[in-house]
Amino acid sequence: MPWSFNYDDSRNKCTTMNNLILCSNNNEVLMVTVPVTMNDTNILTNQIQLSNKIERIRVLYESNTQSILSIKMENSETKIYHFNKKDSTIEWQHHELNIQIKSNGFYSIITEKSLVGQQILEASATEQKLNFYVSNINEQTLSNTRSYSIELPENMGGIEYIAYSIVKSTQLVTLRMQDGSLLVIKLADSGAELILHRDEALSSIISVDTFDLSLSIGQMRIEEEFGGTEIFSMFSKRISTQLSQLISFILRLTDLITHGNRNRDYTDTQESSVRDEFNLNKILIVVTSVGKVFGILTQSGGVLWKHYFNNFTPLENFNAAQVPLFHIRSAAHYTHQPLASIVYRDRNSLHETHIRTFNPYTGDLDNTLSTSSLPYRIKHVFLSTQIHTFPPAPISRVLNSQIPTYIYLFDKTEQAFVGYYVAISESDQQTSTNLKEVWRVSFQNEEVVNIHSRSSSDRVHSAGIVLGDRSVLYKYTNLNLIAVVTEGIDYQKVPFVNIYLLDTVTGSLKLSHTHKRVKPPVHVVLAENWIIYTYYNQRYRRYEAVSSSLFEGPA
Repeated sequence: MPWSFNYDDSRNKCTTMNNLILCSNNNEVLMVTVPVTMNDTNILTNQIQLSNKIERIRVLYESNTQSILSIKMENSETKIYHFNKKDSTIEWQHHELNIQIKSNGFYSIITEKSLVGQQILEASATEQKLNFYVSNINEQTLSNTRSYSIELPENMGGIEYIAYSIVKSTQLVTLRMQDGSLLVIKLADSGAELILHRDEALSSIISVDTFDLSLSIGQMRIEEEFGGTEIFSMFSKRISTQLSQLISFILRLTDLITHGNRNRDYTDTQESSVRDEFNLNKILIVVTSVGKVFGILTQSGGVLWKHYFNNFTPLENFNAAQVPLFHIRSAAHYTHQPLASIVYRDRNSLHETHIRTFNPYTGDLDNTLSTSSLPYRIKHVFLSTQIHTFPPAPISRVLNSQIPTYIYLFDKTEQAFVGYYVAISESDQQTSTNLKEVWRVSFQNEEVVNIHSRSSSDRVHSAGIVLGDRSVLYKYTNLNLIAVVTEGIDYQKVPFVNIYLLDTVTGSLKLSHTHKRVKPPVHVVLAENWIIYTYYNQRYRRYEAVSSSLFEGPA
């Protein structure tokens, strides 16, 4: 080919059709006719000239004697070309069909023996509705157009793939939507009918986190049961709380006797969405690569809610997709709704970043804490706190008595970690923040392949371990540690993998392990005072797991 392109572009700009290779270059389509026998070595080339630059080419229909090609240009105009194979040759002749094509439509063409000519299907998605138009291709025009529409049960985004088929005189349309849903729709004289819906978004999970469920009304009243300072007030509150619990039990028992099992599903849903006695049942927030977020109960596996975000593209972390998921407010503040946030990029403009905040129990969006787009490019995202003072005081004075804020960045070009201190300078006119470099750690002759940090929901369950002599071995629970994975080749041409535990506040290395004759992938879990990771040992041809624990020393 007389030009070069990357792999991502080739999926939209090159395709095959029978013995033709079709590739677009600016405003022309190059057609290369490939020989089909070993004796024939002639390669024929031809071009289709267009008025605008080509964005995508796609085969709508293909058979041994004829094919139909769709060419979409950057000005949203689409051309349809019909290809016919010449008799007793490998050459193809083509002509443009006089068909008005919509810019946001998807097309599929079918030829059936029972039909005269070919049928073309046009489909478009708007919000939660799908529109279909089926027409006969009569020479170079369309005729006998029939329209169909169907309401979708939820927002599924746009169409990514479509196939039109006729099975036993039944028209079927198969679609793949942007949210990962697979749909099969039946087209009939009475209208369109959804006969299959499979949600495949959970096959591409990126981020997962658990949230504690909210307290029940009875659990909230326990907090008030032991309130008060006087004996009489404490006694009255305890009696009133227990009476309300008794009334709730009687009402629930009456409803069960009256309605039987008719409200059983509703009751089970209500019970499963509140905290149990030992707080084992939680809600799982799952973020997928297609932009669909799920709320799933860990006890039953049922989906409480799901929401699709349009124009969603994950962030990248060492060539791996990543979507930061943060706890903004937990269920402990039962007078306020819990909140969670995700950060992602815009599909149409990778320099625009969006923050969406929602209730992890219901999936309802909080527009006051969400952004349409940030006016800058994101390098590092972390959860911090807001400082409010009463009475009002300068922020610089407040920060002197607070824990300082440190952040770190990784420079992939220099293979170096840089730690910064967030300094706040305040004047009469405005308050500004600056980053002051505190430390720098560089890696020579090895490449950083991944960085792992603690989960935001990580808990330290015990401060130490009691030894046989009754002394306590205290755990080294540094919340600022990150695990750095590097790989390289030494002077003897032996591959190795290094694991480092780096303190992101001081820049000091707390632990380092070297493993020779091993190779990635390296999977790491960092929690409490321990780290466990796996790698592939080339010498023994097996996967191995290594765990290390850090302690401060006996006391």
